[in-house]
Amino acid sequence: MDRKTLQYMEERAEKARLIVKKIESLLAHSEKVGAIGSMQITDRNNSNLFFLSANRSQYNHPRLIEKIAASLQQLIVDEITVLEQELAEL
Repeated sequence: MDRKTLQYMEERAEKARLIVKKIESLLAHSEKVGAIGSMQITDRNNSNLFFLSANRSQYNHPRLIEKIAASLQQLIVDEITVLEQELAEL
C-alpha cells in the first residue's frame, strides 16, 4: 500500500465515522420524538416565534403536536436512509 492509498482510505474512514455519528444522533433524537409534549420555535436571533403545547390550556394543540411529531419522525427516518446510502457508497 502506498501513501496515496493510505491517505484515501483515511479520508473515507473519517467520512464514514462522521456519517455514523450523525446516524446515532438522529436515532437518539428519534427515540425522544414520541415524548414531545410541547414545541417552541425560535428564529436565528433566538426570538420566540410561537409556542405549542399538548397539555397547557393556553397553548393547547395536541393534534398539531402529534402531527408535527409524526412528521419529524418520518423526516428522521428519511435522513437516516440517505446517510446509510452515503455510508454504503463509501
